[in-house]
Amino acid sequence: MVIVAFDSRPNRPPELKLIAKMNTMPRILDPETRSRLSQTFKRVKNLDGCGDASLKDLDDVFGHARLARSDARVECHKHLAPLFSAAYAHLAVLSEMSFAMLIQEEEPLPSDWLRSGPLPRANFVLRSNLIQLTNHGLSILSLVERGLANSARSLLRTLIEASWVTVIFCGKRDKAQQYVQGTDFDKAREIWNRHFSPRAMIVALNDIEKQLGLDADLRDYLHVHRQQIYQMHTQSAHNTYSVLGILSFDSDLANEGEVSQLYPALHGRVGAAAKSTLKDTIDVLGYAVLMLFLLFRDKHKYQSREQDSFWSRSQSLAIGSLDLWFGARGFQPTGKLWDENKD
Repeated sequence: MVIVAFDSRPNRPPELKLIAKMNTMPRILDPETRSRLSQTFKRVKNLDGCGDASLKDLDDVFGHARLARSDARVECHKHLAPLFSAAYAHLAVLSEMSFAMLIQEEEPLPSDWLRSGPLPRANFVLRSNLIQLTNHGLSILSLVERGLANSARSLLRTLIEASWVTVIFCGKRDKAQQYVQGTDFDKAREIWNRHFSPRAMIVALNDIEKQLGLDADLRDYLHVHRQQIYQMHTQSAHNTYSVLGILSFDSDLANEGEVSQLYPALHGRVGAAAKSTLKDTIDVLGYAVLMLFLLFRDKHKYQSREQDSFWSRSQSLAIGSLDLWFGARGFQPTGKLWDENKD
């Protein structure tokens, strides 16, 4: 492993040199803010330990950030297009489900899924969760495309928990009724520790998978993968020393398979960390789509009234995205799960 100097991104294509010349627009735009900063720089430049700084120095710093962003996007489109495509296919399913509930008022959960009384309606909760799953996923993909792999990993831990909670909310009625009781901080913490800790959620997910009839081999794979992926991305969320140190540098995807050279990832870089983070994001989104699809279809027996509705379209999108995911992971044929091959 070799750590390469800061400004030595290899083989920068000619189009990026042009982009570098174009990256002159300042990030600090407010005239009053710029004026106050300029006055402060002039006032302190002669203090011990202070150098001669200007607004141009600020603009140049963020000029490098814009160039890093441009580099990252070019590298993503060149090397990671199949992975991004698979991830966006999963997100399209969650988006279409959200549209169905927001625009066409689809209600895939039974009206009595939660107890009657002051509790919120189950479909209102589900709608909110689907919106957040979609937005978290979009945010992660934006960060990966920007070259900010460790930041994406931190948010990925949040996506993991949100997807597990949503699946459990739709799959276990007793847990769903507990979930909506957490209306203040202390009560929510008590409910979370008892019913939605990582260990408790893993047990609940295993039970839901058995109820849905997933094959034992698939359940075993999902169980092991679930533990590994949560542990890995918790390290980023907790700012573990080793993770911060390692992910402050990244490789060059153009030279995969050669001697590993690491380049500083200040302002973002697309390399091995971005690629692995994207693969994990696909797995998290794929699992959410699989479980929600099967829960609404097999457990709740829900179908939209209209064949051309957002909800009906989301079911076709789900089969398409899951076919990609199953094929990439070597799972059993998808038709066995939703009777595509049924006589």
